[in-house]
Amino acid sequence: PGCIVERYASVAHDFVLPPFVFRQANLEGFDGVVRALCAAVPPGARVVEWYAGVGSLGMAVVPTAEWVRCSDINPPETAFEASRQLLPPAVRSRITYAVGTASERLCDASGADVAIVDPPRKGLDPLVLSALCDQTDGSACASITMLIYISCGFAALARELDALLAAGWRVRGRQASAHVLFTNANHIETMVICDRVRPSRGAATTVEAKAAPTAARVQAESHT
Repeated sequence: PGCIVERYASVAHDFVLPPFVFRQANLEGFDGVVRALCAAVPPGARVVEWYAGVGSLGMAVVPTAEWVRCSDINPPETAFEASRQLLPPAVRSRITYAVGTASERLCDASGADVAIVDPPRKGLDPLVLSALCDQTDGSACASITMLIYISCGFAALARELDALLAAGWRVRGRQASAHVLFTNANHIETMVICDRVRPSRGAATTVEAKAAPTAARVQAESHT
């Protein structure tokens, strides 16, 4: 009761939004992000999604994923469960939700190969960024080889991409996609896909990583 049921145009199932959670004002525009996300996540992926909100992005990719673990500090378990029941029966058990900050839920990265983050404008929790940059075998994010970063705060994205690039991540195609969600406003939503490149055993981070372009120089494809 009191919830609304929404659907992204490119996704074949609905999701439930209670009145106390964030909702994208421009679902049609945000569907461009959803389409790009679904295209990027490979079939059979094991996905962790931090800053998941009600889990709508995780639910968009779960039909082709092996499993998806969502989490956020807000506790919309009832809405998440209602949305999960709208998924095809065969995939419902493949997506789960836990309450906690991204730092508290770093354990969800165990065994994952894809991470999806859609943090607030201030960017990633410092512990999450540190874990993603850690190349040590056995580290919290050691199994993750693809990072999909959806950003509403470009300054934080640029700062954190510098750290990720220095740690051996690469921006796929050396470009980002920019999505205009607020017409006539000077704000864009940016999506960057990063792939982890591990240094050779015993070798330091490569010169290429140190010289890689910062987010401020990443080419952007504008999608209106």
